[in-house]
Amino acid sequence: MSLVKNVGTIGGLTAVSRVFGFVRDMLLSRALGAGLAADAWQLAFTLPNTFRRLFAEGAFSVAFVPMYTRKLGATGDDDLSADEFATDVLSIFVWVLLAFSALCMIAMPAIVWALAREYQDVPGKFELAVTLSRITFPYLALVSLVAMLSGVLNARSKFAPGAFVPVLLNIVLIGAILSGAAWRDRIGGGDVSVAYALAIGLATAGVFQLAYMWWSMRRAGVKLKVTTPRITPEVKRLGVLIPPLSAQASTRSASWSTPSSPPACRRVRSRCSSSPTGSTRCRWASSGSRWARRSCRCWRAISRATTAARRSACRQTRSRSARF
Repeated sequence: MSLVKNVGTIGGLTAVSRVFGFVRDMLLSRALGAGLAADAWQLAFTLPNTFRRLFAEGAFSVAFVPMYTRKLGATGDDDLSADEFATDVLSIFVWVLLAFSALCMIAMPAIVWALAREYQDVPGKFELAVTLSRITFPYLALVSLVAMLSGVLNARSKFAPGAFVPVLLNIVLIGAILSGAAWRDRIGGGDVSVAYALAIGLATAGVFQLAYMWWSMRRAGVKLKVTTPRITPEVKRLGVLIPPLSAQASTRSASWSTPSSPPACRRVRSRCSSSPTGSTRCRWASSGSRWARRSCRCWRAISRATTAARRSACRQTRSRSARF
């Protein structure tokens, strides 16, 4: 029964997140469509999320969570060694993230030039992409800490907070789109106003996500804190495991940008590819209960309908970009 409850919690909150994400994409296509501001925002949104997939939710989580779980399962939930290990990792992880984010924000013109040098052909587009990327890049540090705290709670069978944080992101971004559109209609500034509102909204969403995860961690009885960094043998082992896992994750995510289609269309196509199809997420129901099989059939139907709607939006975005 606990398995069914946990799967229902994760699946239900994931479905809620997908619905809000679908609303967010529809509003974004309506507010920005295809153009200078949409392309600059797409790049600014993709940069921190690409590093998040590679490191925070990829290599780091794959290496950290099993080590933390083994320490936690050695003598039970009351063992302080697991929390001490997590505290040591957190104390180092915070400073690594701050240093990496600062360096990337300083070198942002070079990063944008390496990824989208063709933006220089349109006056103001390259500069806008650099500015928006500098505003959004701190989200990487915030969401990386969220991923770590989510792994700690998942190891303690607390799955709801980690599944709910994407809902917070979508809610804040929906509010940012509406605020930016209202700002554009009342004050002016064109689509650039919406792009700036989205960039600020992404950084704000990271703050809300981290605050919620920290509160959930305290509520679960986990007491982590940032102390003086210590290089313990476990931390060294974690550092050894991360580079090869990062290289493996980077090979899977190397095709994040496809120059053959407009960036605004890639945004919608990325959402299509990341949406669950039901086949991989519902394999657990192949030998499960009748309720589980019915839930997965319903999930597949919702996924197919959502994917079809997003592909329709992608075709509309292609047709609009062809007119410019």
